[in-house]
Amino acid sequence: MEMYREVYKIIAQCNEVIVNFGDKASDPQYASMVAEAKFWRAYSYYKLQNAFGAVPLLKGGENLEEGVERTDVNAILSFVETEMKAIETVLPASQTQDNYGRPSKYAVKAFMARYYLNKKDWANASKYAKDVIDNSGATLQTNYHDVFKNDGNSEIILAITHVAQSGKGNKYVALSLDGTLRDALGIKGVAASNGYGMSNYFYNTFATNDK
Repeated sequence: MEMYREVYKIIAQCNEVIVNFGDKASDPQYASMVAEAKFWRAYSYYKLQNAFGAVPLLKGGENLEEGVERTDVNAILSFVETEMKAIETVLPASQTQDNYGRPSKYAVKAFMARYYLNKKDWANASKYAKDVIDNSGATLQTNYHDVFKNDGNSEIILAITHVAQSGKGNKYVALSLDGTLRDALGIKGVAASNGYGMSNYFYNTFATNDK
């Protein structure tokens, strides 16, 4: 339940921004900030429904004293789609290095490509994916493991960054790599929990020269 709790913390923070500054979204000074909050809120709800199915859809301002009902998965997905499409043209095409980890227009488009792919809407998935491939400026790394070794490399469209504070670190690598695979790639300083780790069996299905 740690994921459930922590993701709702993100949603609460996003709601604070949207409720307090949403009426200023037409002002360039606030537009990107509100759009970023909407991105992370929609992204969070997508992750929640993927893991838990129907969950409460909180948009800020609700009276929580008597509890809240869960929202149907289809309604959550519709909300995510509407929110993402609304900010698609608001966010900048790219972020500066100082803003590394903040979503861009092409982070939205990459998300939408996956969203439609998972809905088996092949036409929209293809449209968004092609836009990212042709126009985002992102390019594949020659060696796959370099994606995870080099911050800010050309393959990264959106990064969820590590915060060097106790209890706020990014556990992605630790959770997604088998311990022996982590060692084989030379990744130091993390310990794989293998709760959702990649198995050696799956890793060994790749061709020897596949990088």
